[in-house]
Amino acid sequence: MKARKFNGIMKFYNHKWAGIVLGMNVNENPGPDLVDEYKFVELKFSLINPKNNKNKILNYPKSWTVLEHQMDYENNIGLKGYWGLGIYELDRPIKSIRSKYDLEFCVLSRELFIVKFELMNQFPKNYTSGKTKISEWENIFRYPRFDKIPPISKTYKVKGGLIHLTKWTNKNNFNL
Repeated sequence: MKARKFNGIMKFYNHKWAGIVLGMNVNENPGPDLVDEYKFVELKFSLINPKNNKNKILNYPKSWTVLEHQMDYENNIGLKGYWGLGIYELDRPIKSIRSKYDLEFCVLSRELFIVKFELMNQFPKNYTSGKTKISEWENIFRYPRFDKIPPISKTYKVKGGLIHLTKWTNKNNFNL
């Protein structure tokens, strides 16, 4: 499977898993990824320890990409907001996956770090733009890094992985 196609499909599986283990609904509309009547969680997942075609582990950084317009969710929606920063590992190289139906079976592990929404303010805005023959873009991104996640205050073992609530995350807001 090609990486671009994989990313779009894997997002669905990661969001479904997070919604189930957090007891929240996957939002099918524009806006944050998970919602309930009290809060929302905007999810970001990063593949760790990806393997190449020779099954050698590649050393990728643990980081995510946040779109700048997502920073306004808490103000625009009126619910308490959190970021769900996830990492996951596959048992094989992406290129060796033949069917989207195999994806969930390829997941070795998942971890989700729940952090307060304001955490992203510490990361600088990065302006990007470009142009090709068929498209043009201007975006603002932030790039949170794993080493900047607050300390873990509580970890829960859930079906298919781990949920980590970090410092300043109210555990009473989550049914774990």
